[in-house]
Amino acid sequence: VVDFGWWPHVQAAGYGIMAIHDTLGLPWYGSIAVAAFTLRLLTFPVVVYQMRNTGRMAIAKPHVEEVNRRYGGQKAQASEEARQRYMEEVSKVWEKYQINPFSSFFVSMGVQLPVMTGFFFALNRLAEQSPDMATGGALWFQDLSHMDSTYMLPILTSAMFLTTVELNAAEGMAGQTGSGVKNGLRLLSVVMIPATAGFPAATLLHFFTSNMFGLLQGALFKFAPGTKKMLGIPSLADLPQRTSDIRKETRAASVGVPLHKVSTKPPQFKSAPSKGGKSSSKKKGRR
Repeated sequence: VVDFGWWPHVQAAGYGIMAIHDTLGLPWYGSIAVAAFTLRLLTFPVVVYQMRNTGRMAIAKPHVEEVNRRYGGQKAQASEEARQRYMEEVSKVWEKYQINPFSSFFVSMGVQLPVMTGFFFALNRLAEQSPDMATGGALWFQDLSHMDSTYMLPILTSAMFLTTVELNAAEGMAGQTGSGVKNGLRLLSVVMIPATAGFPAATLLHFFTSNMFGLLQGALFKFAPGTKKMLGIPSLADLPQRTSDIRKETRAASVGVPLHKVSTKPPQFKSAPSKGGKSSSKKKGRR
């Protein structure tokens, strides 16, 4: 009997893995892989929600920055009326793009963090207390209760994570990952190798399988753009390209015009006749 402690999310993860092992009759490495894939499938709607919110925030960011520019960055020192007006304009931008700027944080803290920590501690407990883990592995990681002495699992897990980052699909930020964040994630993929090398192979196998799912998910969004559109996830093509249009919208919002009624089509300019055209016409007239 494995003692998973008294934390409910750790118990749920641990007994879930054991149920897969006992019900399907899979070896431990298969049970861990199936559990990881099942977990990612169950939390896929959460990832889609985060990607929607992140994409909308990226699209709305230039509008919010324009509001900040118009107020000269002096919101804290302005009058109460000016601060109220500033918040109203920002709220109109959020309302237009259906944004909740804090929802991604609360979803991460309320769903993804408990799930991740639950499986981490449950697998560590299984590796420590279940004798079958010593022979439940495969290939070069036959012993799931100890670290991978070849370091292949941490290296492969890191490589899988880095590939996902390069596909712009890390942690719900597909297509929206800024250069600074992306470089930070690249660094994390390198630090991940020594940081996880001492984990039991059972835990690393879970990380590897989860990252494999993330890579497949990223490739789907990258090479099948219609999938993102079907799920309502904005793409970089939706980002405003004209600063003048952004200023036009925010100024209209400041006088009470609904943002969706403001036209942001670029103005059409008539091309002036070239000098060559004039000279050729004159030559024709002389002839």
